[in-house]
Amino acid sequence: MRYFNVYGLGQSYGPYSGVITKFIDRLMGGELPVIHGDGEQTRDFVEISDIVNANMLALERTGVPSEPINIGTGTATSIKDLANLLIDITGRKRLKPAFDQPRTGDIRHSCADITKTRRVLGYEPKIPLREGLVKLFKDYGESFHR
Repeated sequence: MRYFNVYGLGQSYGPYSGVITKFIDRLMGGELPVIHGDGEQTRDFVEISDIVNANMLALERTGVPSEPINIGTGTATSIKDLANLLIDITGRKRLKPAFDQPRTGDIRHSCADITKTRRVLGYEPKIPLREGLVKLFKDYGESFHR
């Protein structure tokens, strides 16, 4: 199973944190979320319960081929849209994204093609990005900041 950008409960801030954690941490600290590049780069963000669901489906199915399958949502979200969504969810509307130099080697677009996953596992992502981010933020609340 090839997982795309996983987020959700149990996620914490650290040196290897993903962009969601970094943005929330900065917003909760009253800092601007920093976007490397123009913010038009895209990612497929998948909530952890959808990952668990995909794993359970794979365990329950017989005859699952031993070849890579993508686990994501099949929906591309720009980093700029992600930042604005998190600004809205956290209520930090006075904070706007800051833009920095692009990072060397960053992939411009990454989105899971889940056609085979749907066919092989009967997988269908259930958690829309906004819903998953609201859940993540509510569970961590103000204590999210390092």
